[in-house]
Formats: sequence, structure tokens, C-alpha cells
Amino acid sequence: MKVSDSETAELSGLEFDVLEFSLPKKKSVKPSRFAAKIEMPSTDAAADVRFCIPVSLVREVIRLPLLDALPAGSPGFLGVFQWRQAAVPALSLSAVWGLGQRIDPEHGRIVVVDAYGSFYGLVVSGVRKIRRISTEDIMPPQVSLYSGVRGLILDENRRFVFLLDIEKALAESSFPDGDFRKKVATASLPDSTQSSFFGAHRPVVVVVDESATARARTIEFLFSYPVDVVESASASEALRECQKLWQQKKDFLVVSETDLPDLDGFSFVSQMRSYDEFSDIPIFLHANFTSDFERRRVRTAGADAAISKFNRSQLQTVMSVYLDILSSKREVRKIS
Repeated sequence: MKVSDSETAELSGLEFDVLEFSLPKKKSVKPSRFAAKIEMPSTDAAADVRFCIPVSLVREVIRLPLLDALPAGSPGFLGVFQWRQAAVPALSLSAVWGLGQRIDPEHGRIVVVDAYGSFYGLVVSGVRKIRRISTEDIMPPQVSLYSGVRGLILDENRRFVFLLDIEKALAESSFPDGDFRKKVATASLPDSTQSSFFGAHRPVVVVVDESATARARTIEFLFSYPVDVVESASASEALRECQKLWQQKKDFLVVSETDLPDLDGFSFVSQMRSYDEFSDIPIFLHANFTSDFERRRVRTAGADAAISKFNRSQLQTVMSVYLDILSSKREVRKIS
């Protein structure tokens, strides 16, 4: 019997990371005028329902792509989109569970998950955060409102978040059907999948940090950008990953912590710059800088800038400038 990642953690007594997302709550029926005269606490204050799944099952979070319509038996099947040259079905658990159907195109996302050896795109109304939970935080579900619910956790506002066993949720929704997967595999796909300039040639961000939790927090921010992510826990591992990306002719940048297990971040940058092929690769040191001296060392080592640890504004500036420059370069390549 296959044991899910969250179950493995539970058996081992370990903590694990989950991605929290929301689905729209079904609009309630408007009560009569008489109801306004009765002072009752509201049970419908929340505009959405919160769910979470183990991060280890998530392959990427992307903006809502163009979909190719495809007849299928399940009411939650919305169509097919292309992701990393694979045909992936877009699935709405909201439709299966009778929740609200309206997804804001600006904030809606697709969470690409790996289940049953295939990829599925879960259409959600928003991705909230990556949080670390302990098995001690998980409460058993009292009522099975939604298929595949393994337990409940409380967020920082004391709201319930449903922990999903995603494979069970898909199975009970009749998605992993053999004929269904065959239809998906033979679907004709739209040329542009993300209304993005980058298309299938997405740049890569190499996130270097010894802490898995710190890497997850940085990656959470990067979910909103059209980039792929490679994780490294050490300088030597990051160097190998960068060499692979260079050989694959990928556009990439590096975001590295200064405190690494095998080499400090400043020495790592100097080592990267010693290779001719990495002389123009954007490298940013991402750490808790406590002095002007440390920030001066960033430039001396050859890094492009210092980013305060988890400073979303600075990360946003870096990503926006980098993607703008890369877009301009690719336009020039097209013309020439």
C-alpha cells in the first residue's frame, strides 16, 4: 500500500511543509427580511474555503493558462493545458464539491501536482502561503465535507484549513480514469499556455540555502512569476546545477544565502565569477545583513546586490528588473 508524504511524516513524528490555497465559497441564499430582525452570529463570514496539501506533491503554481476544451465525464474537468511539454488536465474541485465557481482571473492560479504518476492542474481561487505544520497540529475531521480530507488544522486566525490527501480526493472525484488520461494525452493544445512572453523557455531561479524551510519561503514568493526553480542546499550543489543549466542554454539567476554548509556565500560568488560562462549571470545574496561592511562585501565578492532575508519588496524589484531585461534581450534575439 502506498503511503503519502503526510502519512510518512505522521508515522515518523516529523514536521512537514504544506501549500495552503483557497476555493470560492458557494454563495448563500439571501434570507428574508424577517431574518434581519433576528440577532444571530454569522456563519458565512468567510469568502472562501481553505485547503492545504504537502509541498512535496506540488510541482509548480502558475497563472491561469489558455485551455483546450475536451469532452470528459467529470463535472470538474475544465480542459487541457500544456505544461513543460506535457498535456495536463485542469480540474476544478470546486465543481465536484459544489462550491462557488467564480475564479478571479487576476488572482486565480493552477497548482500543478504529481499524483498517480501523472500531472494534474488544480484550479484554485488563490494561493496563500507555505506553512510548516506538525502532526500534533492535525485534528481528525469530524464530518467528511469534502472527499480526500485527512484532517484539519487551525491557521493563525483560528480558521479551519482542510488537509487533503490529494490522490484520494482525485480518486473519489473519478479523475484518474484510464480513458480520461488517454483523451488528455491526445488533446490538441493551444500554442500559448500562459499568455506569457517566455512560453516554454522559462528562465530559472537557483535558490541556494541550507534550510529547507527558508528555501520554501523564497520559492513561495517566486510562485507568482513565470520562472522555474532549482533548489540547492550547498554551494557545491548549486555550482553543479548552474553548470547543467549553462549546458542546456537556459537563462538563469542565483539567489543565495551567505551561510552555507561547505562555503560561505561570498566565497561561493567569487567561485562562480571565476568561470567565464558565469561572468554575466545575475547573482544575489539573500541574508540577514547586520552591517554596512557585510553589504560592501557583497559587491566585492562580485554579487549584483544584497537582498534582506525574505524582504518581498526587494525580491519583487529584483525579479521585475531581471525579467524586463531578459524580455528585451530575447526580443533583440528575435529581430537579429
